[in-house]
Amino acid sequence: MEQKTTEIFRGIKDIYNGIHISTDDISWESCEEFGERLKNSVSHWKITGIRGVWIKISLKDAILVGEVAKHGFEFHHAQPLYVMMTRWLPSPCEERNMLPAFANHYIGVGGLVIDSKNQMLVIKERYTAFPLWKLPGGAVDKGESLSTAVVREVREETGVSTEFVSVICFRHMTEFRYKQSDLYFVCLLKSLTDTITYDPAEISACRWMDIDEFLSSHSVNELNKRFVQFYKDKHVSIDMSSFDVCTVFAPHSKPPCKNFCCQTC
Repeated sequence: MEQKTTEIFRGIKDIYNGIHISTDDISWESCEEFGERLKNSVSHWKITGIRGVWIKISLKDAILVGEVAKHGFEFHHAQPLYVMMTRWLPSPCEERNMLPAFANHYIGVGGLVIDSKNQMLVIKERYTAFPLWKLPGGAVDKGESLSTAVVREVREETGVSTEFVSVICFRHMTEFRYKQSDLYFVCLLKSLTDTITYDPAEISACRWMDIDEFLSSHSVNELNKRFVQFYKDKHVSIDMSSFDVCTVFAPHSKPPCKNFCCQTC
């Protein structure tokens, strides 16, 4: 732990002449004392050529947020146990702010599950303003691959075990939740079991459906139809061992639904 008698904060320098500080590594007695040391540190960092300053404030030290903000720091991102604040030290006329933004995309997956009868697995969500048939799927968890995520989501929602085959296509939606972008990957899955045991907490209905019935149904979102039609156009047999399509597909340059409801994906 850093000694509180040190006049300036000692952090970890990066290759871009930035410095990273964590309140977990600092002893402090009051917000005022912390602020005075931060003021001295910023002056020192400017003289020594430090460009960007990153201060990670742990939840237990949240009272420091206001004090750090007084010294020109802004929010960068927040997680359940900390908030990151940053400050770019060079003036705008010297160098524009080069600190990278935080992650700005959501990633979701949808499973196009095909069984031995060439039928596809479909669901209706319980909590939605538009109870339409759609592909099972959901959000990719942190550290999870697309293939693992889609198999997990299908099993959790429907009870059907599957095997990942390939990515069929994807769509990119801008200004999704909290004005962030959203990437949605449609994945081809081979069913390993046929019995449906869907989760009633999330799903109101689940069934196997003929592909042509799905494509002609009035209870299916047009974007979902385009995903499935794309699959049908590229693949007409059930021999999945030879299926190797991995195609970039962007059917909408703008979100088809201003409410960003789940039925668009």
